[in-house]
Amino acid sequence: MDMNLFRELTPEEEVDFRTWANENYTPGSMIDEVWHPVVREVCHQMNRSAREPKVRVVMTKSNGQVLDDFEVTPSALPNHMELAGAPVSSTPIELANRIEETLRNRFDILDDLYWHAQEELEASDDS
Repeated sequence: MDMNLFRELTPEEEVDFRTWANENYTPGSMIDEVWHPVVREVCHQMNRSAREPKVRVVMTKSNGQVLDDFEVTPSALPNHMELAGAPVSSTPIELANRIEETLRNRFDILDDLYWHAQEELEASDDS
């Protein structure tokens, strides 16, 4: 269908249309040609992501305690996280290494915040 048949969306409307598509479209189902191109774009993206192999990310402490466990599609990663400041690599090993480095950096920040909060709690208990 021709783009000229659809009105141009404001930035706020585009966010609303994308949100609607993410919340209401089921990957693999029909994409109606009367839907706005922004909605159809999100639906096609969801279909591509559904067909992609998933990468499982498990973040653990050194004692084996699982901190986080989730699956992502490699093409979704640039939209959700920066992989050590570099674009996602095409090889699975490089991708896994970048995911690990990114998560390790984020964990280090959280760990530092935790210990800082613990120190402040102990200091307030002492006073």
